Order: sequence, then structure tokens, then C-alpha cells
Amino acid sequence: MRIVHGVLVPGSIKLSKEDKKILEQRKLRKKPLTWAEKDAYMNSAEWRLMQRIWLARAGYRCQMFPWKRIGKSVRGKYRGYEIHHLHKKAYRRLGKERYKRDVIVLSTFAHQWVYHRILSFGKTTVAKQKKFPNTFQWIMNFWCVLPYPIKWIWIGLTVILVLFTVLYYSEMIHKRMLWYSK
Repeated sequence: MRIVHGVLVPGSIKLSKEDKKILEQRKLRKKPLTWAEKDAYMNSAEWRLMQRIWLARAGYRCQMFPWKRIGKSVRGKYRGYEIHHLHKKAYRRLGKERYKRDVIVLSTFAHQWVYHRILSFGKTTVAKQKKFPNTFQWIMNFWCVLPYPIKWIWIGLTVILVLFTVLYYSEMIHKRMLWYSK
């Protein structure tokens, strides 16, 4: 399977017969898994397969920091990643999660430090937060599900704006200094 415009198409990752069987069973599942089945699900072959598929759909890049490569790179170096559930309702759909609606792929740094420490004000688990996601996490969720080209345009425009602002204010400061020196 391969990715075209953010959609996984046949050819980008190789699926074995067992993988195809797991995907077929996942499609046939009528109801999501219960909270009691969560740990078994997170340690299952199905979860590992879905991680591989979601990682391929993300283009082997962190969805928060699009310049950061994750997973196994071309040179064989492994960069850690984590699957992040976007909201509490995603946990109600265990076994039926949807990419970019329920889960996203983040680098370990983005998930553990930015999302669950900085944006949650030190509340390292969802259970410790009164509201999940909070406003800052919700904004970051929106950023993470944007397509990569839009992110790169946004980053480029921000850099240009900062440069023009710095140039403008440095010119103003220079003019004031010349005025004061007279």
C-alpha cells in the first residue's frame, strides 16, 4: 500500500495473509471494544498492524512537527513514535478508531512533552485533566489533522511575517538612534 493525498492505497506497506485476516475481522466487528478489553487490545497484533498502517498514512512524519521523521528511516535508523487518541470519545471506539478523527501519529517528544506536559499544564495523564482535550490541546489537534502542504504554507508565511517584523522594527530603532544622535 502507498499514500496518495493522505489516503493509504495498495502498494505502500506489505500485508501478510494474517494481516489481511486481521483487517477483515476488524471490519466485521459490530461494536467497539470495552474499557476492560483495552489492555489486551493495546498488546494485540491488530493494534500493531493499525500502528503500521497509520504510520504509513502519516507519511512516516510527526503530525505535530511535519519536518520530524518517525518510524524506520531510509538508513535503517529508528525514530520513536506514539499513537495519540485525540479525545475521550476515541477511547469509546477502541478497535474501531479512525485515522485523523480518533487517532494521530506523533513523535515521542511531541506526545509526551508537548501534548501531555506543556499543553496540559503538567497533567501527564488524561485522567488527571478536568477537561480533555483542553482549549490548547484542541487547537493542537486541529493543527495535527491539517494536510502537510497547508502546514508548510502556514510555517513559511509565519517565518516571512517574523522576518518582515524584525526588519521593520530594526529600521525604526535605527532611525530613532540616528535622530537621538543629532
